[in-house]
Amino acid sequence: MTKDERLDRIAELKASNDQLRAEREERQRARDADPFAFDDWLRAEHSAEPEPKAYVQRNDAGEGLIYKRMSDALQPAEPDWSGWEAWLQGHLEILREQMAAAIGKATMMLLQEERIRFERELAILKNENAEIRGMLGTALQLLGQQKSKLWKPGDA
Repeated sequence: MTKDERLDRIAELKASNDQLRAEREERQRARDADPFAFDDWLRAEHSAEPEPKAYVQRNDAGEGLIYKRMSDALQPAEPDWSGWEAWLQGHLEILREQMAAAIGKATMMLLQEERIRFERELAILKNENAEIRGMLGTALQLLGQQKSKLWKPGDA
């Protein structure tokens, strides 16, 4: 390969590299703009990773003996769930507050309905009481005017 061919090849590779970088940046912008596309990309990346090998490998060397070879004696650390637990507690607290507010609102609505019903019944009873008082007052007045015409125990 001559020097000119090498320079031409380098220029061709640079142009190809610039084109690929531009395509990659465009895909990255598209992923950033669309959360679903970003999620799909992350899942594809995760599925492309090879599965981790077992920490303990068993090899049967015959004669019923099993030999264990450990590539890494350290067990994987338990994931830190403190952030998740804090978020969950906050979310549950918000839900509790919303539920308490909804229960309070429903209770007040029921109390208002019952109060309206009670006030209607009380108004009916007050009207009936006033009507009976009026009738009794009229009856007593008539009785007072008719006192002379009433029978007395000494009359025969």
